[in-house]
Amino acid sequence: MKFAIRIPFQGRAGADDVARVVTAADEAGLDSGWLGDHLCFPVGEVRSRYPGTKSGSYMKSFDEVHLDPWCTLAYAAANSSRIGLGTGVTVLPYRHPIIVAKAVATVDHLSGGRAILGVALGWVQEEFEALGISFSSRVGRLEEGIAALRALFETPTPEFHGEHFDFGPVYFSPKPVHGRVPIIIGANTEAARRRAGMLGDGFYGSRLPLEATRVAAREARAAHADSPRHEQPFTVLIGYGVAFADDPPEAKTIVGPLEGLRDTALRYEDAGADMLMLDTQAQRADDLLKVIEVVAPMVRVSEAPVTG
Repeated sequence: MKFAIRIPFQGRAGADDVARVVTAADEAGLDSGWLGDHLCFPVGEVRSRYPGTKSGSYMKSFDEVHLDPWCTLAYAAANSSRIGLGTGVTVLPYRHPIIVAKAVATVDHLSGGRAILGVALGWVQEEFEALGISFSSRVGRLEEGIAALRALFETPTPEFHGEHFDFGPVYFSPKPVHGRVPIIIGANTEAARRRAGMLGDGFYGSRLPLEATRVAAREARAAHADSPRHEQPFTVLIGYGVAFADDPPEAKTIVGPLEGLRDTALRYEDAGADMLMLDTQAQRADDLLKVIEVVAPMVRVSEAPVTG
């Protein structure tokens, strides 16, 4: 079992918070650090339901800080030397793949090949509307976007011609240090698991309980085995929330205690997870540092990281 940590990017997250968490995770031998992605939220009523809770409530204030993921990962790269740097997840459908590829490849170049790109559909319809992007087109834009990214990363003069994106051939650089960037596809749905297996280098499930993890891992790996990419490595990454005393009541239903984390990790490994990405509701640096301190003795530093 490998371990990853959430990099603070919400709430009161600042430069010191990012640096402290990334440096500690790097020194402890964790595999990677991950953060999420939101560009904006509407003022007033939010129609969109958050898929991570039964009530559909986001459980965070819509007007709090949300740092840009790839700017933050560039800063994280400067405060670390070996840890992988990933997004869990970038909302790919409302971005042009050339813009995403430039940000990802730049972080990869500056970090010596440590970038990991997690992508998903996104759930905030109002966010798409603010950007002038059709929410109903997001599946097609995601799948085309992944194909376009691979062309940009992996071919000398990339081009792509699809329904939603059409470009090239173009010169594009820098290229990824290792010739590719792992693309992890996330969301807690059957369709996402199939999509991850067919198109991705891994599947990311957010805060899945054990039995759901077992099902997700099995389905994603089965799809990968039937895909043209079946000879490539495939990673099952599960986000696991660690509870703290002042978490809101609903948040405590989708998190677990810090105590007994070793046994929890073993159960998730048995269920098919390759890695746990540990996070907290408030994303306070001090809380995340406590999680790293507990996990550090469990880390198998000799195992190869996701990157490369």
